[in-house]
Amino acid sequence: MTIAALEVAANVQPVGMSDSVTMQVPSDISTIGWYHQSVLPISDIGHTVLAGHKDGVSDPNGVFRNLGNLLEGDAVKLQDQSGRRMNYEVTKVEVLENERFAQQAPWIFKREGAHRLVLITCGGAFDESRGGYQANVVVVAKRI
Repeated sequence: MTIAALEVAANVQPVGMSDSVTMQVPSDISTIGWYHQSVLPISDIGHTVLAGHKDGVSDPNGVFRNLGNLLEGDAVKLQDQSGRRMNYEVTKVEVLENERFAQQAPWIFKREGAHRLVLITCGGAFDESRGGYQANVVVVAKRI
């Protein structure tokens, strides 16, 4: 996956759930996770969901550290293992507080309707006493 506006070029690996309500992210903060229960990027329907770290315990340079800086119209490029390329254009960038993210989850992880690419990372304030970041950056892109 490449995002030229953020100077991101990273591998994507499948991820699942770490518990009944939490999507996994790769242990390597430079790798992007494709949520394996979301649709494949080549699909014509539903949302492909990718997640990456904003930072690590001792390293501030997670693959999606600047995800919130994307702008509408920025390009995102994916290539699958067979070499097929998919090009996307950012249509929305939001920071959703944890409660609002939970409310929006049915839409974020949608498996029907128009195809979209959804990129997710941590965001908002970091509060260690409350379990870490208190929001998520959510970027939505359409295929072009």
